[in-house]
Amino acid sequence: MTQPLPFSERLKRERLRRSWSQAQLAEQIGCDVKSIRRWEQGKALPRTYSRQRICQLFNTSAEELGLLEDDDTSLANVSTEAASSPMPEAPLSSEEREAQVGSSSSNPPTQKTDLSSQETSNGASPSPATPPMPEATLSPQEAGCEASASSSQSTMQEAPFSSRDTDREPSSSPNASYAQRTPLSSQPEEIVPLTVYDIHPKWVVALSWEPHGTRIASAGGDGTVHIWDTNRGQHLQTYRGHESKGILAKTPFLPTVYAVAWAPHGSRIASGGDGKAVHIWNANTGRTILKYTGHSGLLPDVFALAWSPDGSHIASACSSIGMDQTIHIWNTRTGESVLSYPTRCGWLPSFSVLALTWSPDGTRIASTCGDKNVRIWDARNGENLAIYTTPADWVRDLAWSPDSRFLAVANGTKADNSIQIWDTATGGVILTYSGHTDSIRNIAWSPNGVYLASASNDNTVRVWNVTTGDTLTTYRGHRHWATAVAWSPDGMRIASASNDKTVRIWRPFVMSFV
Repeated sequence: MTQPLPFSERLKRERLRRSWSQAQLAEQIGCDVKSIRRWEQGKALPRTYSRQRICQLFNTSAEELGLLEDDDTSLANVSTEAASSPMPEAPLSSEEREAQVGSSSSNPPTQKTDLSSQETSNGASPSPATPPMPEATLSPQEAGCEASASSSQSTMQEAPFSSRDTDREPSSSPNASYAQRTPLSSQPEEIVPLTVYDIHPKWVVALSWEPHGTRIASAGGDGTVHIWDTNRGQHLQTYRGHESKGILAKTPFLPTVYAVAWAPHGSRIASGGDGKAVHIWNANTGRTILKYTGHSGLLPDVFALAWSPDGSHIASACSSIGMDQTIHIWNTRTGESVLSYPTRCGWLPSFSVLALTWSPDGTRIASTCGDKNVRIWDARNGENLAIYTTPADWVRDLAWSPDSRFLAVANGTKADNSIQIWDTATGGVILTYSGHTDSIRNIAWSPNGVYLASASNDNTVRVWNVTTGDTLTTYRGHRHWATAVAWSPDGMRIASASNDKTVRIWRPFVMSFV
């Protein structure tokens, strides 16, 4: 009687019959390529969900695939993946290299996972009598993706690993819904980025993701803003409006662009940095549309700016020596100043307004100075509505939740590198997140309001559960300070910038059932 083939051989045979690479099979199942290699080497067995998915893909039973552990003694001594010892990665075969140009895949049907059962406490400190945070709802884009996950098929061109290196194996599609992915409950030592943009010659300190597209604007210490495609890491445009002019252009000193923000709609971008001007320019052509020059003072720097939700106005602030310690609200079509808020930060340059953010509902602006205070302003008339006092000497960044109720505050000192969540309805802190070991530079809410990402001088980016304050994912790929972070519009990817001169695109969520 012919001895049945072991699962490892059957899996490889079924894969080759369909002319699939290991990467393509991993995409179909919803796991990584390393798992496929280990299964085909006979070093591990798939877990329950993956077994079901394999049977569905090959239209066969677990018994025919040799996956009934009670009957197949040849597999009795093979451990499951969770207990397997690490195996050295096998080199890619020629068929796998051919698959690097892209693959066609369908998203597997999944069930929503209770995130709270997977999270591990990481030092969150809820305040007494903490009011419950409102449950976030899926956006129409996410809901549509979730509804069609079991039937739709899409062709995905995978992004290259680097803007200078297109030799990378495809990984799973970033277009899956939140329901298809869960945060890492047992995180690997290294998260492999989908794309690394490494063309900036100096440090990168500012990021903005196109609100309804795939482009990113990134800026830093070379005085320019780069526009590039996140799917392929391809450079598209360079804005040079901030570069030094006249005699300064002949010196080795380059200006820094500290702030960049994509307009809520269309192709306009606002940017500011060394100097008192804020530029509005076209992302497609790189041409300047308007310069706002209403700020004043000696040694000026624009550290903060924000668009109104309808794109009609910009709030900007300039740190300088002089009387202009104010936030200016101005018209983005005419450049006319319509309102200013006094920040009362003193005469000396003290990062006077280091951060500001416009609430998504358009009614309020939050700003912070170097005096431990966060101020909430009425965006219509400049009235000071509230002042929150933080434990840190100064705050590095602020971010409104998508529903405009909660305000995330990033404390910017090494002594206090926590994140506080303030309930603006009650004026109280409801949660404090702790975990970073150095000052926090930038924070951003996920589009559905369920997660918060933070970039820190400890070289890491963390993803937090906003309800519990637990760390869900820690990205350690940067070799220097992590300076900025931004979510993709669908919430499935994160861009992080660093003083290591790179911007990296990576997935904060992975399939957790393999």
